[in-house]
This record gives sequence, C-alpha cells and structure tokens, in this order.
Amino acid sequence: MYQRPFRIVQDLAIDPSPPAVAALKDRTEMSLRGALTYQACDDQVCFTPQSVPLTWTIGLRALDRDRANPGK
Repeated sequence: MYQRPFRIVQDLAIDPSPPAVAALKDRTEMSLRGALTYQACDDQVCFTPQSVPLTWTIGLRALDRDRANPGK
C-alpha cells in the first residue's frame, strides 16, 4: 500500500528497422494512448477498481545511428 506520492515509469523503444524509419520519416511527434488501472484501498476496505485513459504526445527526431551502433 502506498501512502505517499510515487512515480510509475515505463520504458519505450521505437522500432529502428528500415520500414519503421520510413513510416516515421516526416513525423515530428507521436501520440501514445493507454490506460492506468488501479485499485485504492484503506485500512478497512478496497474500493472498486478504476481505469483512467492516458495520452502522451512525444516529439520525434531522426535516429542517431552513430551512437546507437557504437561497435560500428
């Protein structure tokens, strides 16, 4: 049980394959949609689970293939 503020973290990786790079070529941002499902409880009762829709918009830049392939 969490009684103080906390942070939820999720890693994200974008596919660096040639078809994915081509599909994202002219894009400057991407929206990611999902939901956070949680259940709040106190010392006596657990409340009905809730789900909150979430959307993040992230900026896109060209891949840095030199740093991504250091053994090159």
